[in-house]
Order: sequence, then C-alpha cells, then structure tokens
Amino acid sequence: MIVNPNCYPFYLPELAALPAAEAAAAGVPQLAHLQAAGYEPHLQAVPDYSNAAVVAKGKFSARVSVAPFSYLWALAGTSGAAAGFKFQILDEGTKTPVFNARTYYAAVTGQGTVQGITFPLLIFERPRLILEPGILTVQVESLADVVNSIQLVLFFAEAKT
Repeated sequence: MIVNPNCYPFYLPELAALPAAEAAAAGVPQLAHLQAAGYEPHLQAVPDYSNAAVVAKGKFSARVSVAPFSYLWALAGTSGAAAGFKFQILDEGTKTPVFNARTYYAAVTGQGTVQGITFPLLIFERPRLILEPGILTVQVESLADVVNSIQLVLFFAEAKT
C-alpha cells in the first residue's frame, strides 16, 4: 500500500488498516478479490498535500493518473469548514462522470464518528473501471464563506505491472 503520512494526515489510521486480510474481515471482499486477481491498493489525495487552503467559494481541478484498467473502489473526504465542498470525478478515457451530478462530500463520505471510525469510507457497491489513458479529472468547489482546508482521497485497486 502506498501511504505517505504527510499527504494523508486525516486518514493514516484507516489507511494503515486496509491490507487484504483486514479488508476481508471488515466486509470489503472486493478489495481482497482484486488483490488476488493481480491488483494492489493505491491511494491518491486531491489536493496531493495536506491542509490545502481553498479560498472562500473557490474552485480547483486536479488530474489523477493511475494504471489503465485500475478500479476506483472507495472515497473519503474531509473539510475544515462546516459548509464543506462539492466534487465531481470525470474519467478522461470514457469522458463520463463517476456521479451524475456534483456531489456534496458529506453525503458520500459520512462525517462524525460512525461506530468508532472517525473518517468513514464510501465503498462502491461495484468498483468503477478506469479505462485508458488512466486519467481522472477531479473538480472541487468549496461551499464555505471562509478559507477551507479540503482533502479528498481516492482509493484504487491498481493492476500490478
């Protein structure tokens, strides 16, 4: 697993607990299945550094590159301001969005403590296949009237090379 504690300060405890055995025990069989099928976990944070300050009502876009034929299987997000943010993920290979509209981060990542998990993951019922060229565009819009610290983490099962 690729984990850089400087890039993922909010998720380090959860990320450290996601190897295949623990994922299967936690009821995430698709991750264990993908690992067995020649895939390995890969994480991408947007923005790719911690405590990124976004101006009030600001927007930004970032490109995420993964190996073609990887799967996007989960998301997590955090916002320093209560207003939060909306986001959309576009697959550049198919020119289609992952969600049918910009999505409010708390609606898909959950907030607060859920049975002892501080930052819960949205685990897709069906992982999303990422086609060639393996590039996603992530668009983020802060809803806060003040500077907002935002981070969205994308969880992939990436084909081993």
